[in-house]
Amino acid sequence: MKLSISTNSAQIETFVADVLEDTGNLATVVRMASMLIERKAKTNARAKGGRKLWFEIADAIHMDLQGGNSLIVAEHKLAYFKEKGGTIYPKRGKYLAVPQTESAQKFWPRNFPGKLHREGSALKTAEGDTLYVLIARAVIPENPWWPTDAELQMCASQAVKVFVKKNGGL
Repeated sequence: MKLSISTNSAQIETFVADVLEDTGNLATVVRMASMLIERKAKTNARAKGGRKLWFEIADAIHMDLQGGNSLIVAEHKLAYFKEKGGTIYPKRGKYLAVPQTESAQKFWPRNFPGKLHREGSALKTAEGDTLYVLIARAVIPENPWWPTDAELQMCASQAVKVFVKKNGGL
């Protein structure tokens, strides 16, 4: 699933059209608003900080221009899960293996050097060190970062102000 914002969405186009009325410059301002919205989405993702995942999500946000329309899309596979929350199930096997040490993060359990044995819900080394905890699913809580309606309106308003300033008024 992908997150996306279309600049044809009612909250942007209606606001911009009301301000510009019939000046014929709606497409230009919608494009400017789209660029600001894309920048806002990237800024929101990077502001989460702490992990390289948020920077990867920010880098996967882009704007597609199609005529007078544009679409802002977050292509990263976890962008939607971070915004809306969700549940991750194992693709193969019965369990997800959650690494518990740095050395475990470098290998899949099947490829881990040395022998592992299962003890309850853990995969351990011969010495008894827990390397992975086995879980049936992972529930990711929602962590909103995608621009809100208020932020979309702010970007549209800012685009109008910039347009008016560059063109010496309406």
